[in-house]
Order: sequence, then structure tokens, then C-alpha cells
Amino acid sequence: MRIRKFRNLTIIFTFIIMITFSIISPVKSNKSANNEIKLLNPDQTFLVTYDPIYVNSNQNLLDVGFSGNGTLANPIIIEDLQIVNNFGSCLTINHVSLNFIIRNCYLETSSRAIDLDEIAAEIVQIYNNSINLSNCGIDILNCSKVNISLNTFIACQTAIKVSASSQLSIILNFVKEFKQVGIEIYDCFNVSILNNTCIADDEANFSEGIRLLNTSTVTLKGNNCSKCGYNLGIQAFETNYNFTIENNFVNSKFLGFFYEMENLSITVPVYGQLILQYCNNVTISNQTITNTEIGMDILECNQLIISNNIFKNNRYESCVISLSTNVNFTSNTCENSSIGLMLRLNEDCKIKSNKFINIEEGIYFSSNSKTTIFDNVFTNSSLSFALTQQYDFSENSLYNNTVNNRIFGFFKDERDIFISDSIYEQLFLINCSNVDIQNLFFSDVYKALHTINCTDINILDSNFNNNHYAVFLVQSSMIEVSNCVFMDNRNAIFLMDCTNLEISRNDYFNNKGIAIYCIFSSTIDIKHNLIHNSSSGIVLFGSYYAIITFNTIQYCNNYCIKLLYSSSYNKIFSNNFIFNNLDHSGSQAYDEGYYNVWHDALNYQGNYWSNWQPIDGNYYQIDGSAGSRDNYPNNTLIGEYSSEIWFLIITPNLLLWLYFKRRRRTKG
Repeated sequence: MRIRKFRNLTIIFTFIIMITFSIISPVKSNKSANNEIKLLNPDQTFLVTYDPIYVNSNQNLLDVGFSGNGTLANPIIIEDLQIVNNFGSCLTINHVSLNFIIRNCYLETSSRAIDLDEIAAEIVQIYNNSINLSNCGIDILNCSKVNISLNTFIACQTAIKVSASSQLSIILNFVKEFKQVGIEIYDCFNVSILNNTCIADDEANFSEGIRLLNTSTVTLKGNNCSKCGYNLGIQAFETNYNFTIENNFVNSKFLGFFYEMENLSITVPVYGQLILQYCNNVTISNQTITNTEIGMDILECNQLIISNNIFKNNRYESCVISLSTNVNFTSNTCENSSIGLMLRLNEDCKIKSNKFINIEEGIYFSSNSKTTIFDNVFTNSSLSFALTQQYDFSENSLYNNTVNNRIFGFFKDERDIFISDSIYEQLFLINCSNVDIQNLFFSDVYKALHTINCTDINILDSNFNNNHYAVFLVQSSMIEVSNCVFMDNRNAIFLMDCTNLEISRNDYFNNKGIAIYCIFSSTIDIKHNLIHNSSSGIVLFGSYYAIITFNTIQYCNNYCIKLLYSSSYNKIFSNNFIFNNLDHSGSQAYDEGYYNVWHDALNYQGNYWSNWQPIDGNYYQIDGSAGSRDNYPNNTLIGEYSSEIWFLIITPNLLLWLYFKRRRRTKG
């Protein structure tokens, strides 16, 4: 007992000294920011294995039996526990006003390790704990006066998450190998975040070291993020923006945070991440920004010159520019991220002579005006527009951009066009009509062929290989897609708000997502297609009056046809459905819509289902809330395609694809 008391007094004394030092001595140099924090990890030889704890009142907390009575002078001490819970939280405390301390514990769970809600105490301290492999290490909601210090978090999704709380201190925590967010603060007031270390997991697709959203009266000092960065989001300081942000580091460089500054010249390459809000007349050049979530984040700034910078290996966006005017983004290199340059709601921008390398969406363009994009080079990259919006391009222009050594084709407000020479790597049509597209080859881009508000478009005899979206049609009508080959794409054909379409006699092979996806579209004739080995065959979402006939859909991982979200008045008959979804359900199709019919009642013709035999009954049941069924299922193949002859169809198309691939390499 005396040994334990001495050990606890030593820990408390050390804790007080370290907190005092962290407050009066913030990090002064790049070198000091990288010194590893020496934490007092729980000595597991003293730990007691304990069941998960759930407390929902002051009396519950007292009844657990830990030392202390919850007063300011004698807080309840929860210490020296080892709790491993594979199904829920390790330690939950809700609706409590007693003072308590959680220390020297080892906690491991797939859920939340420490979960606090509605705490109104004078002292809540969480320190010197080791929290591993949790979905959320510490989750705090509607609490005040909480101190989180000297804890270690290993391989958590999110280490610390605090919402709707105030008077918080988060000091000297060590977060390693986190998957999503190290420290997240949302809708809070009066927060100190001091001298924490956040190191992201190497394999994480999305990672932010410290995220602040809609939070005011903030002190952010001496923190160090590696393989990640900071998100000081759009609403972080809109109101009551009393804050101090200084001496923070990203990948051994300074975090450059600039707020309401004029006449900035950022030309010395010392920054690991740049965040600018409400600044004017700014020059940014010669920076090399790598291994963050967002390399550069610019909000509501004016008169910007951004040139000769390198953004490389940033996990999500290399550069985001929002709600800004008079932007000149020139001669920059963006490489190896999900999005290179995101432009949102800007005006009067010039995007010139930049390089985008190994980026799925090199430029993502959303609701900008008076913007010119020209002379840019995309290599294993592409240009992308926001998914659904109809644009007014009267004041925007795009020209002389190249994608994988071929032309980025952009047509707006044109009619009577014939496009047959395969010189385009991407083809975008805005407000066009009467267009014939034939004998083209598209590969390795985010959106290969994209239309917005177009009518009377024929897409014929073309090949689409290894694109994220092969054909992407928005707010368009009178479209025909026929005799095309879609191979190894993510999604082959995507429709949104379209009407009067014919999709016929196409071949779809090994597409990783959905072969044909129709969202809020109507009057679609889908016939004589062969879909082989996609994730899903045909998906309708909120769509109606589709007729799906004489298709062969086989070897899809999921349902061959899915009718979702009020998809209604659709007819599906005379199709062959062969070995789809067999690992997940007895049915190959799914229907949660209304008034959909899975057979031709006049001719007593249903569909062929490879997993139905006459001995199973006289109908085939469809999965889903609609309770639909095919009343006339076939036990013999229908029409021209069958699983035995699909290889005869793919062979000439594969040879054609190889020809175009070799032709491209020769041109390159």
C-alpha cells in the first residue's frame, strides 16, 4: 500500500510539472518539436483485469467502489485497470457531476475506449492511460473542465473526439498509427491543445492530425503532426474567433497559418502545410508540401499568385481554393494525391501550365465563374467536374490541355458535331446537341466521356478501359450508347437526371463497380447487353419506366439487377441471369420499388435464372421489400448470349483494345 501511494504521488507530481512546463514553455524550434514525448505508460504488472464499466449517475459512480467521494478535495480515482472489450466501450460515464480521475489504465476495444457524456464536474482528468486499437479512444460530448494529458493511443481510428464542450485541455498526448483523425474538436469553446504528437498510419487513405471545426477561443501551440496535417475548416473561426495558433509543425516543417493578413509574400520553403483565410494580395512560391491530408487550403482570399510549388504525396487534396477571387495558379506540380487542385465557388481564376501526375482528379471544378484553364498537362490524371451540377460556362473556358499525351476535348454550346478520330483522352460536352461519337478509345482517366445538358447524342462503336467512370451523363436526353466495349472500369455507364435513352448491344467485362447505374432517370431501354463479372449489373435508383430485356448478366458479385429508392413502373423480362450474388442470397435480384414487373404477362415470358428449376415452384422470388417475383421463370437460356459463348464475344473486342493500346504507345 505504501509503495502504491508513493508511486501515485510521484506520478501526480511529475504530471503537474509537465503541464506547467508545457504552458509556460511552448515549442520554440523545429528540433524541439520532434523530440519524442516520454510518457509514463501504465506499468502492466500493477494492472487489474476488469470488466467494462458503465455509469449513468452520481450514485452509480460511487457504487463502483473506487477510492474517493467525488468532492473537489477527494475526487474518485479510477486507476490501474486493464479492460479489453471486443463489443462495446471499456469505460462509459454519463450524467455525472462528481469529480473523477482516470489514470494508469490499459484499454482496448473495437468501439470507444472512454465515453463521457453530460459531465458537469470541477475536475475531470484523464492521464497516463494506454488506449489501443479503438474506433475512438476518448469520445467526449457535452462536458466541461476536462483535462486529457500524457496518454498514448496506438492504432485507433480516431484518438480523441470532443464535441459541444468547453474549458478543455489536451496536452502532451502521443497518437501513433491512427487511421482517420488524431484529435478532433467540434463545436467547442475555450480549448487548449498543446504539445501533442500525431503520427498517421502509413496505409491510411484519409488522415488529419488535428481537426478544428466551429470552435472558438482556441490555443493551438507546439503540436507536431507527421504523415498528416491540420484541418482548420471553413467554419472554424467564423464567430468569436479569439485564437492563438503558433509553433505547430507538419512533417518537421512549420504549419503556415495566416488569417486576415495583407500583402503576404510566402517564398521561403519552410512550410509543411499552408492554411490561409481572409487574406489579400498574396504570393506563394517555392514551397514543397508533402504527406499531409490537404497540402494548401485557401478560403476567401483575393489577389493570389501561386506559382512554382510542388505538392506531392498528399493523401487527399494537394490544394483547395474556395470562395476566392483573382487567382493565378501557374507552373505548379501536383503529384500522387486523390485530387490535385480543387476549385470551389471562385471567380476570375487563371489555371495555367501546371503538371498533374498520378492523380485521379487532377483538377476538380465546382461552380466557378470567369475561370480559364489552359496549357495544363495531365499524366495518369484527368480533369473532373462536380457530379450533378448544370454549369453556365459562358464565362469559363478550357483549351489546350493534354491528358496522357492526348487532347482534352471540350465542347460547349455546339450542335451537329461528328467525332470519330481517337485523339481525345477525355471528352466533355456541355449544352450540345446532335452529336455523333464513333470509334473512339478512352482509358485511364476519372471521367472519360461526360455530358451535361445535352440532347441527341449517339455514342457508338467505342472502347472504354480502366476509367473510374467511362460514360457519365447528366441532365441529358435522347442518348444512344451502342456497340461499345467497357472493360476494367470502376463504373461503366452512369446516368443522372436523364431521359429517353437506349443502351444496347454493349459488352461489359470485369468492371469493378456497376455496369449501368441510373439515378433519377426515366424512359430507358436497356437491351441486348452482355455484363460479365462486375460488382453489380444494372442498378436503378429513383428511376422509372425502364425496359430491361434480352440482356445476359453473369458472375456479378452482387445482384444482377437492383431497383432502389422508389424505382417504379419498370419492366424486366427475357433476360439471362447466370450465377450472380450466389454467395450472399438465394435470389439474384433485388427490388424495393413499386409496381415493377419481372415478366411479360402477355406472352408468359419471364427471365432465365440459373439457380431456378421447375421443381422449385412456379415462380422466382426477388429479394427486397417490394416482394416482387418472376411469375414465368425460364429454365432454358433466352436470346443470343449465353455463358458458354461469352468468350467468343470478348476475343475480338480484346484484340481491338490491344490494337488501340499499342497505337497509343506508338504515338507516345
